[in-house]
This record gives sequence, C-alpha cells and structure tokens, in this order.
Amino acid sequence: MGYVLPEKRAAYEKKYDMTVGTNNSVFRQTDREQSLVGLMRVGILKRMESSINSFALTVENILYKIDKTLEAIEQSQLDYDAEMDISDIDIDDPEYDNLMFGNNVKVLLQDMDLIKWQQDLLADKDKLETILLEAINVTPDRDAKLIELRTLIENKIKNPINPDNRKVVIFTAFADTAKYLYKHLSEEFANRGYLLCYRNRKWR
Repeated sequence: MGYVLPEKRAAYEKKYDMTVGTNNSVFRQTDREQSLVGLMRVGILKRMESSINSFALTVENILYKIDKTLEAIEQSQLDYDAEMDISDIDIDDPEYDNLMFGNNVKVLLQDMDLIKWQQDLLADKDKLETILLEAINVTPDRDAKLIELRTLIENKIKNPINPDNRKVVIFTAFADTAKYLYKHLSEEFANRGYLLCYRNRKWR
C-alpha cells in the first residue's frame, strides 16, 4: 500500500481501512503492513536461530517471490487500462488476476508507483543475494550449531544420565531443520550402532 500513487490512495483507504473500537478509530492498511514487516523480521530471525539451512531456504523463497513480482511489474506495463478503478471491480474475479498484486488485499498494478517499487525490490534482491551467498557458505562442516549438537550427543552417549536410557530427543519448530539435522547426523551415529529418526517436526 505504501507504493500506491497519491491520487489513488483515497480509494484504497476507503476499501481496506477498518473502523475499530468504540471511539471509531481507524486501523489503516498501511499500519497493518508495517506491523507485518516487524513480524516477518522476527520470523526470519527465528529461522536463522533454528538453523542456517532453514534460514537459507527462507531467503531463497523470498528471492523467488521478488523475481515473480518483478515479472508482474514488467507485464503490467503492457496491460494498462486508464478506465479501470479499484472501487468498481470485483477483486476476486479471475479476469483481473494479471492486473493485480496481493492476496487478501489486492492492488491494481497500474495504481502503483512501479518505478519506485521496482527500484526497492531490486535493492532488496541485491542485499538478499549477498546474504544467501554468506548463508550457503556455512557448510555442515562449518556449521557451529551442528558441531555443538554433535558434541552434546557424543557427551550424552559417553555420560548417560540413566545408563539404561540411550535416547536423545531433539525438538525443533521447523520440519526442514529436523530434516537437515537428520541428514547430517543419522548416518554417522547409525554406523556406531545408534538409530536416529524424526517424526512430526521432532526427533525421537
């Protein structure tokens, strides 16, 4: 919404801003999106905290979406219709899919400052590609968290709290982190007579 052209903003505010509370205060869509930015930042940091592999996957996904958006911007320059107004169309009509951007909140691409948006997306893409290169350089043999986890498991094996209990349980919030850990630890410990498996986003 921050890229909607000034002369088009009133129509979008009327369509998407919400009146809330007894005082009829207005919850603006632009404020909602700014809050979403903060949530996304926290989510990405949680991915990095989980594992460098999960973080890299997220960055790759964001880059893919940026590329698709840049493609939509390029295409929209061929589909301009000066008579079209967001107030007069059904945003859920598939006929307009190629002319709009967004999921629940949709904006006509022709109503946006596409030059500024494209410039910002390209700047984001450049930064994210640099971050991704740094992330993928952290191979399993250089992954400090994976190495530390391996050390903890080794210590558990050598110094069990209960000699009859040879289980190690590792919980993670993300399925791809569990798969990453399983891939790089299971064979090593299987060769020493231990069985590792994971299910439902957790190791057992």
